[in-house]
Order: sequence, then C-alpha cells, then structure tokens
Amino acid sequence: MIFPGRFFDTGGAGEPAAQAYVTRVPLRTTTGTQSITIDGLTDTPVAAMFVISRAVTDGVKRDFGAGSVGFATATQQAVVGFRCPVGRGGSQSNVVFVEEEQGAGDSYIAVAALDSFYAGGCDIDVTTAPGEAFLLTVTFFCDDKVADAHVEAIQLTAGGTKTVTPGFETHALLMASNNQPLDGTDKTSASTLGLGFGTYDGTSTYTQCGMSFNGGAPGGTTATNCHVVDGKIKGGGGSAGALVAELEFQNVTSTAFDIDNDVGSSGPWVIVLALELNDPTGAHAEVLDMPTATGSQTVTSSASFLPSQAILALSTMRSTNTVATDGEGAGFGVSTIDEGAQFSTAWHMRDGQTGTVDHGSLADDQAINLLNHAGGITELDAEFVSFGTGEIDLIVNAVNGAAPRKISALFLA
Repeated sequence: MIFPGRFFDTGGAGEPAAQAYVTRVPLRTTTGTQSITIDGLTDTPVAAMFVISRAVTDGVKRDFGAGSVGFATATQQAVVGFRCPVGRGGSQSNVVFVEEEQGAGDSYIAVAALDSFYAGGCDIDVTTAPGEAFLLTVTFFCDDKVADAHVEAIQLTAGGTKTVTPGFETHALLMASNNQPLDGTDKTSASTLGLGFGTYDGTSTYTQCGMSFNGGAPGGTTATNCHVVDGKIKGGGGSAGALVAELEFQNVTSTAFDIDNDVGSSGPWVIVLALELNDPTGAHAEVLDMPTATGSQTVTSSASFLPSQAILALSTMRSTNTVATDGEGAGFGVSTIDEGAQFSTAWHMRDGQTGTVDHGSLADDQAINLLNHAGGITELDAEFVSFGTGEIDLIVNAVNGAAPRKISALFLA
C-alpha cells in the first residue's frame, strides 16, 4: 500500500525519489536465468539477502507455511529453509530453497542460486521452478556503503567459541539458522527459523539482538515456542521449550570474529553474512518495542545516526530473553525497509493443535504485516513513512493487544 506524498515514493517537489536497495519479484515458474534489478540503482551489490515464502499475492495469506532465508556474495552463498509443521533443510550452493508441502512428498519445489552481481542488480539461476510465482524479496548491500562481504555456513561448538575469518574487520553481521546441517534435509524434525543481527563500531562497542522460532515437538499436540534475545545475536528454544542456544558476536579483529555459544546443550548450524562497512559507526542492532496504538507512531532506538535502511526480524513476542512456549511467539517473519521501498514476509503456525496444524505464509508491500499463531488475527499491520535519527516513523493500521511486540532490528546508515 502506498500513501500519496510519502517521500520514499515521490520525493519532494522537484526532487528525485529516494533510492531503494530492496525489491520484490515473483520467482519465475520455468527454469533458467532471472534478472532482478531496481530502477535507478547504479551501484553494484557486494552482497544480498534473499527471503521467500509460499505467498504469491501481496496482502493475501496462503494456507501453507514454508520459506527460506539466503545470503550471497559474488563467490559465496548459503540458505536455510523450513516448512511447517515439520521439515527443514539448507544448502551452501543456493539462495532459495522452498520445500514441498508435508504429505505431498519430500522434494523441493523452488531452488535458485546466485549467478552474478552487476550494477543495479543480479541474476539468479532457477534450477527447480515452482508451479506458482512465489514472491521473492531481495535486499542488496552495495559498494556505496559496503567495502567487503563474506558468507559462510558454520557449525558452532556446544558451549564453546567458533572463530570465523572473513579476512576483514566485520562491522555488521547477519545470521540465519534452522539447526540443520548444510547441505542436508530433515523432513521429520520441528520447523525452525532464526535471524539475528550484530554490530561492531570499529573501537569497542557491540550491539546485537535476534529472534528464533521453533515449531515444537512433531506429532501429537503442537507446542510452538519463540525466543527474542537482546544483547546476544541469537537464542533458541528446543522442542520442549528449554533454552538450547544463546550466541554472542564478539572479539572482532582486523580479519576475524568469534561466535560464542553461551548455552552448551546444542551445537547449532548457522549461516552468516559479514559486512565491512565504509563507515564502521553506521550500524546498530536493538530489540524495538512496537506501537500499541493505531495511527502515526514513532518507534525509537538508541542508534545515534540517521538510518537509510532497516532489516527486521518480526515476532509476535511480547517479552525478551525468555522462551515463550505458547502461541505468543508463533507469528514470525523478516522485513526490509529503506528510503525507497518496504516489504515484509511472515509466517504463522498454530500452537496447541492436534492433528492437522494450521500454518501459513503472508507477504506484503509494507513494513510489517504479521498474523497471530492461528493466522486469523492481525497482530501488527504497519507501513513505513520515514526515518529520523535512531527512529522509524510508521502508520499503524492494526494492532492486537496492549503489550508491545518485540521486534529485532538492524539499522544501517
């Protein structure tokens, strides 16, 4: 939905519209090369994030929850995917990985790999084409702001520290996970998806936060859980709701960084996108309290700069640093908003249901469109208006309940 007069849409009088670095396209339904470009973008991507679900029309929920989050540089790529209520997989040679509906088989119905970056966009190679044009959101990190990037799939040490060596000083880190070894598939374990953010300002300051969803123990009655963590880059609850992972981004050097697994009951697999920024102080990660009233609202953070882009790990959670083991945390997703565009991708899975489990996918051309666990109630519907210093101005169309949703955010200048 576009409001007339928004600066990111039309620009001021006599001024060009602000440049977008994120776009959404329907994934092609035949195999072959697909070009993804953004009007007016002349910079060359150094890296990109790819988010896809089973949604095919903005604002219309699909009754099947599945999707993936992938990262890529010109020479590296990795993706984690999941399907509700059970199933997860990943790849170190693709950026899109969408599974077939449970009961229909154990195949992937949409697979794509990055082919190349160029000024203004990228090409992907669709090797398995879906029968429907699933909506794919692509966020570019370009050479006007990013000096270098690195993608890697790693298995973290249970209760220990893993050193990652991208070869540069990392200032922003994006992490996605589903606890599935890359390259592999698991068609019977609970669906999981985690997304976290970490930053380092080049001197001594770290900020980090993240969201992790778990579909609960498969079979019997579903027991979904979610964990939004502040001060760590990722948490995670297991099928029984116990905390099984709590990861911290630390010890950045000129060539490497560490990920410390503070909780030792699991050695999760994650994929990371590390960014060296032209301005090391131009990144900040924080859990945000979302508005509890409709209308024009301002969401504040402790970032000290004017953002040009924000990536959000969406959640219906109302608390941080605790694992919710009921329906509170079973709506989740990913959004990118910048001065030129806004797109959200979200999923839900019904908690406490025996037999056939309700779950779904929802994509929209707005900052946030998030359903509750049952999929029938809008938890938060909001559209981006503008950035201020450390702030996001929104128009909130709908919100459910008085407690603020906790959404993890990465701000980039």
